[in-house]
Amino acid sequence: MVRSTKLQNTHLGIGIPFEASRYFILFLVLQLSTIMPVAASGDEAAFPKGARAAALANAAVTLADEWSFFNNIAGIASLKQFSAGMGYHNRFLMAEWNTVYAMAIKPIKHGVLGLGVDHFGNSTFSQSRLSFGYAIKVRFVSLGVQASLNQISVAELGMSRNLLFQFGGQAELIPELHFGAHITNFNQSKLRPELDERLPTVLKAGLSYLPNKRLMVNAEVAKDIEYPAAFRFGVEYEPLEDVFFVRLGTMTQPAISTAGVGFCHKQWIIDFGTQFHQRLGFSNHLSILFRLQDPK
Repeated sequence: MVRSTKLQNTHLGIGIPFEASRYFILFLVLQLSTIMPVAASGDEAAFPKGARAAALANAAVTLADEWSFFNNIAGIASLKQFSAGMGYHNRFLMAEWNTVYAMAIKPIKHGVLGLGVDHFGNSTFSQSRLSFGYAIKVRFVSLGVQASLNQISVAELGMSRNLLFQFGGQAELIPELHFGAHITNFNQSKLRPELDERLPTVLKAGLSYLPNKRLMVNAEVAKDIEYPAAFRFGVEYEPLEDVFFVRLGTMTQPAISTAGVGFCHKQWIIDFGTQFHQRLGFSNHLSILFRLQDPK
């Protein structure tokens, strides 16, 4: 989605006047920004990917797993084997509001590379993204950067493509306490150079507390530069260590309750998460991950 402070009589992308449809676009942006369950942003990139993150109320900036490719690129720096995964997110049981995504992670001699794609929407409105990222870990600190080619398409109005960048970091403060921070679209990419319409810039920071091997408590704050801050809290517990996971969470802006489970068998990890909005209902997430080698 985009931010707009000034609309001009120009064209969106393929020669169709933007002025004639500006009220429709503004209505669409406002509706998506209001009812999508993402804190402080209507942009698809601001939605954490992976059912694990969804079940933790999107408090994922400190996680160091494969889905960190989408949530905080620094998190992939700790990964030791090739892995690939795909996921599906349905909002409020509406067939038109689906997101599909996939990624692959490849450790190299110095650091870790990642490639991912995601797509939201249908033939009326859609947002697609192709992303490439790199992360490296130096002692207790991980840093990562990501570049994405973003495409927004609106039926009968055309499409716009732009490049945006993300940067993230993680640090182990003590063995039981981890810190993470991330910024999306720090270059403040515009929808088009001649329009003062920008994709959202979102900053996130959070902590993970791990009192033992089976319990993790996450707290995170997310701030779109044009909207109030949102707070996210999530808990993960392992009744069967490294096999079965139970997750709960809650978040603000908007108020969402979350829950989910995860299963790990050899090289496969399957996660399911659901998010509940009091007025709009359930949004469901499913993600599947394959690791080429068993890390054990």
